[in-house]
Order: sequence, then C-alpha cells, then structure tokens
Amino acid sequence: MTTTSFIELDQFLSDHRLELVPSKDRRQYVVSKQPIRAGAIVYALPSLYGFPQIDHGAPTRCFCCYKVLSASDFRCSQCRCVSYCSPSCQQVHWKLWHRAECKHLKSVGVFPKIATGKTKSPSLLSIQRSDEMRQFDPEKAMLIGVLQQLRYISQNTASNKPKALPQWLTLQAKALEHLVDHRSDLPSDLIQRFELLAADVLKNSEAGQIFSRSNAAPLTSSDLVKYLCKFHCNNFISHDASMFSIGEVAHPVSSLLFNHSCIPNCIHIYTKDGFQLIRALHDIPARHELTIAYVDPITPRTERRRRLKDVYAFDCTCPRCVGPTHGGVAGSDGNDDDLKDYWNSLVHFDRLFDKKFSQKDAAGQQPQSYQGVDFSWPKLPRSLVQLTSHPEYITKLSKRVKAAETLHPVPTFNIFKKIQDQATSLESKGISSLSDDQITQLLELSKKTLYVYGLVYPQNYPIIAFQYIKIAAHSISAGEVNSAREYYSLALKMLKNALGYTVPTSDIQINNERPNLVGIEDIDTDIETIKMHLESSQNMGVSL
Repeated sequence: MTTTSFIELDQFLSDHRLELVPSKDRRQYVVSKQPIRAGAIVYALPSLYGFPQIDHGAPTRCFCCYKVLSASDFRCSQCRCVSYCSPSCQQVHWKLWHRAECKHLKSVGVFPKIATGKTKSPSLLSIQRSDEMRQFDPEKAMLIGVLQQLRYISQNTASNKPKALPQWLTLQAKALEHLVDHRSDLPSDLIQRFELLAADVLKNSEAGQIFSRSNAAPLTSSDLVKYLCKFHCNNFISHDASMFSIGEVAHPVSSLLFNHSCIPNCIHIYTKDGFQLIRALHDIPARHELTIAYVDPITPRTERRRRLKDVYAFDCTCPRCVGPTHGGVAGSDGNDDDLKDYWNSLVHFDRLFDKKFSQKDAAGQQPQSYQGVDFSWPKLPRSLVQLTSHPEYITKLSKRVKAAETLHPVPTFNIFKKIQDQATSLESKGISSLSDDQITQLLELSKKTLYVYGLVYPQNYPIIAFQYIKIAAHSISAGEVNSAREYYSLALKMLKNALGYTVPTSDIQINNERPNLVGIEDIDTDIETIKMHLESSQNMGVSL
C-alpha cells in the first residue's frame, strides 16, 4: 500500500513533523512524529479559495473575515461584487484570491453585484441584492473561484517572465488534483445536476475563456463535474460561535490529510487573514492518528452516518459509531480503564439520541413534536468540571428517559431540543426583563445543555467553552458570583486550547488581544461583559 506523495506535500509534511500512514480500509491517515500538546497548532496554511455564506435575507458579510458588515463597508471598485469590513481585509483578500478573479466576476455573474453609490445600511444593501441572491449558486461560485486560481497558476507558469508563486498556492493546487472525486459513489441525481451546471458555465463564451488553460486543452464538461464532485466531498464549512455556518472553504491539503472522527482530537478553525489552523484539542501521543470532525458531533448517530455517506461517500467506523473496541481515538485505543465509563455513557447516550430517527409512534410515524412532554431531569452533578466522571448521572437519565418514552412517543433528541428552545425563548426576551425565577430556570436549562455538550463533544471543543461563558453570564444575573468566576475561568482555559486565547495569571484579568479568528465577535463581547462584572464585584468587596 502507498500513500499520496508529491514533492510539495512531502516537504510540507517533513516541515511539520507529520507522516502519512497507509491504511487498508481508509487509504491513509496522518500522524505526528512527536507528541502534540493540547492547544498546539499542528499547522497553519492559507485556503485555496473561500467565500462567506450568501443567502436571501441573510446579512451581508465581509469576503475576507466573514464579519457581518456595518453601514460603512468597503467594496472592490473594479468588479463591485465583493465587500469588506475594512481596507486591511480588502488587501488580504486581494493578495490571496481576488486578484485572480476580479476582472472575470462581472462577466460570469457569480456573486450578486453591489449597487453603485454609497450604501447607507446593511438592510438596504440586502434589499438591493435580494433578487440576485435568490439566484446565487455556491457550487458555481466555488467552481469558478477555484478554477480561476488554477488558471492564475497556469498562466504564470507559462509566462516568459514567471513570477514566484507562493508555495502554499502550488501545494494546495497539487493537493486538489490528488483528491478522490467519488463520482461513482455519489447519487445519480447529484451528478446530473453537476452536469447541467458544468454545461451552463461552459456555454458562456467569456467563461469558456476563463477555463482555457494556457498549457493544455480547454477544460471539458467532464473536467468541471470532476471538480464539483471533489468540492462536494471535501470542502469545509466555517462556523461562528453558535455552530452556524458562515462560509465555505476549499482546503485540499487538509482534505487530503485528515480523516473524520465523531470524537476528533483536532479542530479546524479560520483566521481573518485567510488561514486554516489545525489545533490539537488535547494531548496527543506520537504516531496516533490526527482526526477532525466533518459533521457536528452532536448530530444523532443514524443521521451522522447518513450524512457522512451521502456527502463524503464513506461509512463511518470511528469508535463512537461502531464501538470503542474497533480502533483508536483521541490518543487511546478506546479500552483504557479511565475511558470505560465515558465510552459506556457516550455510546448509551448516542442510542438515546438516535431514537429521533428510529423510534416510531403508535401509528407507525416518526414523531415530529415534543409538545406536551412531561420529563423530569435528574439532579445535575454538583460539579460539571469533569463531565465524563459522572456515569451514575447518565444511568439515572436513562431511566427517566425510558419512563418518559413509555408515556410519550418522543425521542431523547427532541427532549434536548425542547431544553434548547426554552433557553432560547428566555434569552430572546432579554435578561433584564426576566424575573428571578426565570433567570434561575434559564441557568438550569443552560447547565443541562452543558452536560449534553460535555458528553457528545470532545475535550476542549469550543462550543463547550462558549456554553461555560453563557452559564457564567447567567450566574452573574442570578447573583451567583462565585460560580460565575469558576465557569469563566474554565471557559478561558478551554478557549486557550481550542482557539488560542490568552489565559492570564489572574482569573479575572484577560489580555486585550484576541485570536484573529472568524466568527467569534459575539464571544469576545460576552467575555468583556463578564470580566467587567467580575471586576466590579471584586472592587465592591464581593467574595470571589
């Protein structure tokens, strides 16, 4: 068996002390030649291409950092198809991607053109582009954007006076060519849609010129379909702090190196200057497989596996899906005594969650609602710091769930969804308008959500830290300052490992500098607010 190998990739792996290992059932997987500490950056590499999520009615975002634009935005004066939150973002985006696509965007009509004249508000900008947004096709946008990057490389290489191309760009382009397209594994209706899209793109004469390679025959419809299949099976989604998607990214190197696990030991995040970072969520021994999650780990097992099969064309065999005895995870073989209780709890909880998709009601229909459910959660553990050390809690929870399902044909996932919806409903009213009882209720709902997060997400996963921050804020509102400080401190320690936040010597003071990451503006605001309240309490003599 052999692994993917070409000069640029071999050098990249050597520089970062990584190695590809052949695998009989998964082709290959990546390991580190040395131990990796929690929070360490495995590597940082610019993406081949990316753009913010563009939906009808959604806020307009900066094309570089994906931040929601304010009234005073900046836009490209040439194509008028892309906007930025600042001149610095515009400069970064030009250097990485936009210089290769700018002069062609008008002719191919990928992104909605921004109206001329200064736009006074984001809402007006959204209205002006609403009709075009309805026609926006992210697959077409990705196809044209990436191929223009490849054309830029090809033209420069064929030039009499070639410019020195960035090493990362050449590496990403060659990695793209080595990705498997899985065309034969994808649904026929999807392939037909890709064929129609390819034909539509090529019938545009100006677009056809864009896709003519300087040193080769023009790209064919079959070539374009192959690229579309690769994007479908390999591209990444950039998320904000609430796990909502805010952009799509093509990063062939990471797609080539990293396999999926439903309980990964690494995470992929994105900087505002176009880099993808791979960070270790916890300590990883040398020569243990490095993995990331292709789908949200909280998704029930049946749905996770269905999505992985439909989108990424493989059957997940990670320990969480097939059992801990099947293979390694998170630097362990899944059978260590210290993980036994955790695995038992997680596998059982997965089965409970899975009933959303497997259990049918008396009429043989999938349950659609959780209205009228009378479910009593067992008392929460005194400490939520080490969530996996409470297997007795999951046993009590299982009995309560079984009793509830006897009376109501409602699965566990929907019970959890009800908790989230109740919390969201209370938060939407504004903390200042809630009664003391409602604040207490909100705090308990948030803690229950945290316990579920602690079971299904791996150690130091950002959303756990974000939930700790939310609980710290609610604790302050409830007058529980001591608890707020504990949760705040825990959140910062997790964010150090997951996102690179600075953890200061004092539990209260925090360095003003933040990681240069996309999608965390709201979290930074929450951190500042909590810090201000805790400092105020300390100054007033409140015991911390």
